[in-house]
Amino acid sequence: MIIRFRTPLGMHRKDFAGHSTVQHLIEEVSAFLKVRGTSVTLFKDQQQTCPLQPRDTLTGSNLQHGDMIWAVTSQFEKQTAQPSSITAAATLATSSSSETDLSSTSNSSSKRKAATREIVEDAVDIEVAKKDGKVPRKSAEGSKKLTVDDLPLDAFDPKILEERSLKFMSFHAYIRKLRQTAMKPSLSSHAITFPELSRHKLEHSHSSAKQASVKDMARAMTLNRPKFRFVDHLEFADAKIIDGFLDGWRQSGQQRVGWMYGTYEAYDFVPLGIKGEVQAIYEPKQEGNANSISIEDDPDLEKIDEIANALGLRRVGLIFTDLEALKGQSGKVVNSRNEHNYFLRSNEIILAAHLQNKYPSPCKLAADGVFGSKFVTAVLTGDEENNVAVQAY
Repeated sequence: MIIRFRTPLGMHRKDFAGHSTVQHLIEEVSAFLKVRGTSVTLFKDQQQTCPLQPRDTLTGSNLQHGDMIWAVTSQFEKQTAQPSSITAAATLATSSSSETDLSSTSNSSSKRKAATREIVEDAVDIEVAKKDGKVPRKSAEGSKKLTVDDLPLDAFDPKILEERSLKFMSFHAYIRKLRQTAMKPSLSSHAITFPELSRHKLEHSHSSAKQASVKDMARAMTLNRPKFRFVDHLEFADAKIIDGFLDGWRQSGQQRVGWMYGTYEAYDFVPLGIKGEVQAIYEPKQEGNANSISIEDDPDLEKIDEIANALGLRRVGLIFTDLEALKGQSGKVVNSRNEHNYFLRSNEIILAAHLQNKYPSPCKLAADGVFGSKFVTAVLTGDEENNVAVQAY
């Protein structure tokens, strides 16, 4: 289970086993803060009324995957005097521009300001957030007389999505929609409440099979259609990048997998959109055949990341092939992934989700400083015309 820590030096997270003890958590926090373990106390609540006992196990302490723990240490008296927290409702000042400053809400008698967290968002998010998000109408171009129908539309307006055949709005357009919904004229004063973004967590019962009952069963979960995308488009800087990656399959007949390195840029076709631009593909050590691939440990991968960072690039996604030559037609491949069959296999979806959790997107509006991910999973496979095409998710 992943346990999140709110410490005087910021957020921290670590994966633990259910049989681990609270003492293991204290040692982890002590190493993160670089303080003595005896000076650290962990609490289950922000008010510091429920201390955790070092000898108890995580399961025995009723800790579950995704839970937040508050860490207090005497060596950070100034910071712990006012523990930082952003609650489920946050305050958005109307005087701010596209950058949103959030502060925590408290009881009706008094309100305390939450300590400012240093969250560095991606450069593309900062760039896109500064845009006004208005989309001019074509009918208003070159016209001297403007009507109501000629006024620019918001980035989240359904008319824009329909005109441009877009299935989803961008993440930043979704944020603007939330902000507009929150800023109602009926609200008094200059401060309004803004719905904070949060990450969903699953809770599982630790009861044994003999004692299990309906009450102990995991909560029901409903999967809703996504309303937005974190990355709206994926493109390659040069066709030779894909061609070079395909050479491995052409020469061996074995499926291939590679890490995509590039940048995230603003994408104007989708209002307030973001695109991933791939500059290179690195193929790690792997074992493949005509039907599957397995990635092996690659000692050079860390060096590759360092070189990419020095060049201003980052790991933006994973790409793999699922190709089968179409018999009797040169250069054509089988169209196996379609609406009548499948688009992604279950193990591929699990891998994509794992990688998105591993590479989260920093976000100042989220309680733990990250929300969603820009990490892209792409498949090289046959399209409806039996040509090699890229399907990105």
